[in-house]
Amino acid sequence: VSTQSTGFTSTAFPMSRHSVSIFVGNLDLNTRLSDLEDFFEPTNVKIDRVELKNGFAFVFVQDGAEEAVRYLTGRRLAGKEVRVEIARGDGRIKRREEKKK
Repeated sequence: VSTQSTGFTSTAFPMSRHSVSIFVGNLDLNTRLSDLEDFFEPTNVKIDRVELKNGFAFVFVQDGAEEAVRYLTGRRLAGKEVRVEIARGDGRIKRREEKKK
């Protein structure tokens, strides 16, 4: 299922109770859902949902979120190095320094 309205795109898959949100920032404004799905494909994570806004996205995955973030950090999508972080439940980004505590 995919929806698009006023610069916001979301696609939903059967949702797990244990989804983790991954923030992906510094996206090219022309990034599509399929681009993000392709970007995450090598990580082998199961994507539950993608919320794509102009320049950033939240990708909700089941198991393997931390490993996916480590793998994708520093990689490029559409010619731009993207920022990949585990998102906090309150919508703020969990910084790398905080993860070390």
